[in-house]
Amino acid sequence: MTFISFAQNREDVLLWRALGHVETGFYIDIGANDPVEHSVTKAFYDRGWKGLNVEPVRQWFDKLIAARPRDINLQIAAGA
Repeated sequence: MTFISFAQNREDVLLWRALGHVETGFYIDIGANDPVEHSVTKAFYDRGWKGLNVEPVRQWFDKLIAARPRDINLQIAAGA
């Protein structure tokens, strides 16, 4: 199976090398932003994983809701 990287610096490739043997994993993406462009989690989602996306900006949150129905998507900020 071909692996297409969506992450800005191919972080998803490195993670897949370490975790590719996990069939159905769970990720947490804080500051998820766009569900496709520069996404570290899209390749995992496309392979059946699901996760928790935290994104406070309405524009990106709305895109996550539309593109990631299996995920838990929260429009909140994380911090002190």
